[in-house]
Amino acid sequence: MGPLGAVSRLCGGAFGSALTFAVGAAASAPGQMPIEDVRAGLDVLARAQG
Repeated sequence: MGPLGAVSRLCGGAFGSALTFAVGAAASAPGQMPIEDVRAGLDVLARAQG
């Protein structure tokens, strides 16, 4: 995924995506975001949308 791919994990919903992917127990590829970070980012975006 890499650093630029992180945007797709957090902002996909703004572009019609219904799903995202996060690391639970262990990553399956380099650069994947931990579920705690994805949840925090999604929470911030949800609050910003009102």
